[in-house]
Amino acid sequence: MYSNDLRDKFIELRAQNISIRNIAEQLGVHRNTLLDWELKYREEIDNLRAIELEAIQERLLPKYEQEVTELAEEYKRVTAELRTRDCDYEPTAYLANRQLSLLSRMEKMRKQARFTPPKPKPESGSTT
Repeated sequence: MYSNDLRDKFIELRAQNISIRNIAEQLGVHRNTLLDWELKYREEIDNLRAIELEAIQERLLPKYEQEVTELAEEYKRVTAELRTRDCDYEPTAYLANRQLSLLSRMEKMRKQARFTPPKPKPESGSTT
């Protein structure tokens, strides 16, 4: 029987994308056991990975409001420039493509990350 601390360490390492082979060496647990844990604790691993990704993004990427503001400003600039262009002028295609790209990026930003809530664990002594 393995301790909860060992399983928690496995979940933490897996959330960091450490390979099963490396985790087996670090923890001294057979790979087959870790593969079983991978399936059993998949949601916990995914949630921890999502939390860590969110922390990395918060640290490295512009804040959401700043990014949306910059995208909106650039979209307005590109749109204003497109209005001044003759349709026969070749760079218009580039600007139109840029406009669509910006709209696409802004649309993607409207979608928020979703976390999977943990499944309730059955109470001990439960007959279900």
